Amino acid sequence: TIPTEIRIQIFRLLSVPDLTENACGFLKSNYSSSFYLLESTENIQLRSITGFDEHPNVSEDTTIELSVDIDRTAPELISLLEKVSNFEVDWCQPAIVKQMIMRYYRFMQLKASFPDNIFLVPTLDIEIVWQTHLLRPQIYRKDCLRLFHHVIEHSLLIDNIGQFLKEQAFLETCQFYEERFGEQYCPLLIGTEKGKDTLRYHRSLFRSCLTPNYSYWDQTYFQFESESPKDYENPFSFTESDVILDNNWLDLCKKFMHKSVSKKDYNPPYKIDLGFSPLQLLKKSYERFLYIVTQYPPVDGYQFVHPTYAIEIIWHAHMQEPTKYAFDCLRLVGYVIDHAPRISIETDQIKESYMTLNSSMAIEN
Repeated sequence: TIPTEIRIQIFRLLSVPDLTENACGFLKSNYSSSFYLLESTENIQLRSITGFDEHPNVSEDTTIELSVDIDRTAPELISLLEKVSNFEVDWCQPAIVKQMIMRYYRFMQLKASFPDNIFLVPTLDIEIVWQTHLLRPQIYRKDCLRLFHHVIEHSLLIDNIGQFLKEQAFLETCQFYEERFGEQYCPLLIGTEKGKDTLRYHRSLFRSCLTPNYSYWDQTYFQFESESPKDYENPFSFTESDVILDNNWLDLCKKFMHKSVSKKDYNPPYKIDLGFSPLQLLKKSYERFLYIVTQYPPVDGYQFVHPTYAIEIIWHAHMQEPTKYAFDCLRLVGYVIDHAPRISIETDQIKESYMTLNSSMAIEN
């Protein structure tokens, strides 16, 4: 267990809900009902460090600026995961996951062969494997440099022009993929209108687009084989199990968020509230998380503070644009914070990281 004085020190840096559901579960019974409580800082000596001009607790507002548009990206990320949950049963089968990884590798080869200004549109199955890769920043960077000789950019967001051009870009992506690899990229849903075959997803230039501006193609009708491909290869440093485990994150996050704000039993379907006020509170918690990892960086591969699912919503959104994420980390924290999805972290590793934190804080005091 963590000594009381160490717990108090951590809670001075982070708000109570930031740690109510951490991996060790300390103080859960005493503080789980105090959601979004901000402790008074009157008697605490606050100091600025690295890229922080001031201690996060001097203001209830966020005091740092991130290069990624979190206000738009976080809702789009949750929306993406909600769509993927409809395929969760099928896409957790190892044979299908292997096919998804193969398609992701081919798509990334295609991306690497074109300039960054060429808009290639991933299908939903490819995008979800991309998510697993992005949530492991060190692995993503190393794999990209090893396989493609540069970091492949990613964003869930596109502007209005990009949204208007997305349909044509998707058709071109299908063509490029099929010409290079000799396999179908994604079936196109065709409808009949006045005797002419037209894409169901056509948008008029003179009408405002009614759909959100996201960068992937979510009308996925690709049919996977029931058996593993004979020519399967996974050149990446993540595994099929990582993709399967990551698919469980949204449901676990929902359970945590529901438990944080309600005493009622969890009853799906549950929607995560990412309205203006809740989102600002989540961003503030993430700011405190960045501050504390700045003070206590990982030692021997162990991260001192394991964030809650609430904090991970913003962390995952921040990692959607890898170059900007790395820039922000270097500017604010001094190093690129690696991310190991909490669902895959061994309990013994977490306990050992807290023992290291205990020693480090004893030295500081």
